[in-house]
Amino acid sequence: MLLLNDIIPLVLAAANGLGVEPNRTQLQKLIYFATDMLGCAPVHRPHYYGPYSPDVSEATLDLVDSDVVIEDCQVSYGPFDANEIRQYSYSLTDLGKDVVLLVKNESPDESGNIRNLVLKLLKNGGKDTKALAIAAKVHYILNRNQRLAPSNSEEIVKHAARLGWEIDENDVAGAIEFLSKTNLLP
Repeated sequence: MLLLNDIIPLVLAAANGLGVEPNRTQLQKLIYFATDMLGCAPVHRPHYYGPYSPDVSEATLDLVDSDVVIEDCQVSYGPFDANEIRQYSYSLTDLGKDVVLLVKNESPDESGNIRNLVLKLLKNGGKDTKALAIAAKVHYILNRNQRLAPSNSEEIVKHAARLGWEIDENDVAGAIEFLSKTNLLP
């Protein structure tokens, strides 16, 4: 079974291969879907941008500290105030690329499944952070409410509100379409 310290570099290798350096939200959501697919999902809890795992954040920082992952931070300022806005993005170092090769050799099937999933997600709208986050929210709700039909967007919106998420029926419809296209509809 792969660990987060294996899964994160595999996800980044697939994303970086498409020229995408995921931001924090995208990385969390890509890992959410990958670990769910593998059946080894760390605990995720509702967070503003969807399912969030402190374990994923901690493992990512460990990989940054170990020189496996590069964390780039771009600082900008809001148009109407001087509040600092930080945008983080992630890519692999040369050591990280070596880690990916080792993991691929040790776990070729799981590695290939992760790569295919990430490519499918990013090629079908997952480059849009908001769309990916909403899809993860809807997936999270449907996974935890097995009797809830994907077509019941009104009920999904109510569940989202209970979790502190503001989505509407159009968001749900878009997420259901995204999850269907990527074969991730629970």
